[in-house]
Amino acid sequence: MMTRFIDDANLTEFLSSLKNRYLVYSPQKEGEHYFLNRDGDFTPSEFRTLEPVKSLYLYPRGKVYPGDSEKEAALAILGVKSCDLFSLKIQDYIFQESLPPDPFYSSRREKGLIISSDCISPKKTCFCAALNISPYPETGFDLNLSPLSGGFLVEVGSSKGEELIKEQTSYFQEPQETQLNQRRQNRDDLLKKFAAPLIPQADSLQELVKKGLPDVWEEMAERCVECGNCNFVCPTCHCFLLAEEVHFEKFRLWDSCQFPDFARVAGGGNPLDRRSKRLRNRYLHKFDFFKDVLGYYGCSGCGRCIEACLGGIDLREVLSRLEESLSSD
Repeated sequence: MMTRFIDDANLTEFLSSLKNRYLVYSPQKEGEHYFLNRDGDFTPSEFRTLEPVKSLYLYPRGKVYPGDSEKEAALAILGVKSCDLFSLKIQDYIFQESLPPDPFYSSRREKGLIISSDCISPKKTCFCAALNISPYPETGFDLNLSPLSGGFLVEVGSSKGEELIKEQTSYFQEPQETQLNQRRQNRDDLLKKFAAPLIPQADSLQELVKKGLPDVWEEMAERCVECGNCNFVCPTCHCFLLAEEVHFEKFRLWDSCQFPDFARVAGGGNPLDRRSKRLRNRYLHKFDFFKDVLGYYGCSGCGRCIEACLGGIDLREVLSRLEESLSSD
């Protein structure tokens, strides 16, 4: 892929020019967290934002009838991290690649621009590398920014990104070998920060969630308050329900498999009538279903669910407890 160097001043000018054709969102730090804010100045973020990128493609409450997706402005999202890029593979499969494709999601994805960036350091809840997901972007972006002293290496990941470089070529330079070596060293150092395993071996997770003893699910579900936070902050969760309001307007609302009525049918039956069953269902969906269907897990290792859980349920702890239950059985 094409790689260029851009200094800090030119990057500011380049990103500012995007506002002529896109609604631009970038990570802004508030306290210990980063949030996606519109039209803020871009600075390289250490780790992913608190909210998932999916919230800009699939609104928590989105109008679907009558719809005006064609009139929506195109989005440019800056500083997207590798975990969120991975999660968009799941969302694309559900809403764009399945038939029929969702016109609202597809339009936003096709018109939009993603400028990702390398992580600088992990949050204490991050475990992407334990799932064999790189902490620096490798695919799924239009352009990727790798911070260096005085500027950034810009890697092109799509024809859309290549066109942007060609249109504003004066901002960019051929990279020097020392700059390429510095990025390589930065990434090697970053991988060392993610070296702790944190969860059982990635290739064992499907069997763990399928065969782990019921006592583990019961124990962990005792902490669950059925708030749905884990689903709402998860970048790969995608369940929704449709609601109709006055004048036959229809809205898509995010739903949660942790809600008591999630699987209830019209006759009143509910195959997921216990919290332990709903908790296990969530893990089966991520670590069994998607592994069978797509060949990879439906979890990006971002750790947002760990931060958001009011009951203190840590996905890493759940997986470790499942492993312990089988080894002691």
